[in-house]
Amino acid sequence: MIQLETLIVDAGKQQIGPVTFQVPEGKHAMMVGPSGAGKTTIVEAIAGLRRVIRGRILLGRVDVTAFHPADRALGLVPQDAVLMPTQTVRENLLFGVRVSSGKWLGWRTPRTQRGWMHWQERVCEMSDQLFLSDLLERSPDELSGGQKQRVALGRALMMRPSVLLLDEPFAALDAAMRSRMESLLDEHRQRHPCTILHISHDHDDRGRFGDLVIELPA
Repeated sequence: MIQLETLIVDAGKQQIGPVTFQVPEGKHAMMVGPSGAGKTTIVEAIAGLRRVIRGRILLGRVDVTAFHPADRALGLVPQDAVLMPTQTVRENLLFGVRVSSGKWLGWRTPRTQRGWMHWQERVCEMSDQLFLSDLLERSPDELSGGQKQRVALGRALMMRPSVLLLDEPFAALDAAMRSRMESLLDEHRQRHPCTILHISHDHDDRGRFGDLVIELPA
């Protein structure tokens, strides 16, 4: 579940909010609204990347408003991918594993041989699904925009989060790859149920994905 209670967020020169809405557990919500309405700012606040001025953020009935981003048990696919520039595709896919507290992953540290091999196997599985197997040792500056977006999606799905935040996750993909990634997301959701908040400017996405639509005013 994702629940915002009269949330006001610091957006630099302005404030966004108050915003109140709830996405029930296991549902896929589309968040829509005009440019400048604050969609990305709200997603960043839920992820812990924006300062909350007032209000609360609850994930699975837990108030995470003051939690560090790594302790929020969520996956984020930002609009511009935001990969670590000095790391390979493989290392970017493992980024969440490295920075997580480990409390919600079910293991203590990836430094154990057994634990590390488990995550390397997951990288191989995820890279096959994302058509990235031949790119694992490349750096982000060697990737196209669409390839970067697939890496960002894989990085989020690797963690099998209970909450998934998507900000225009398919915008840089061509039609064929977009269809494949949409199918991958559907398959992942069936195997690993999660609550999704999804920003998209494509009106067709509402019918394909949305269990409900959250519309922000101008």
